[in-house]
Amino acid sequence: MKFLNGSAVPSNISQPDDELVVGVQSLIPEEEYAEMLKKTHFGILAPIDFYGYNQASFPFWSAQPFTYASAMLALAQYRALLDAGQLPNPNP
Repeated sequence: MKFLNGSAVPSNISQPDDELVVGVQSLIPEEEYAEMLKKTHFGILAPIDFYGYNQASFPFWSAQPFTYASAMLALAQYRALLDAGQLPNPNP
């Protein structure tokens, strides 16, 4: 694993910070990918099974970008309904 500038990522990093972007370049052969799933990355194994997002009541409210985007969508839809005359004008 290496940084975009080509320098090696230290192997003792247990948790990446917000400035570290993890990605893959090119196609990984199936056998190599299967071996990668057996290794730990940042101290944990790669998750294989996905059980969905809603294991808690609604975990996304702690994500500021999701909350902001949801609020903007709701306001835009409300404004569209007002402009279309499908809602009464709150300020006649």
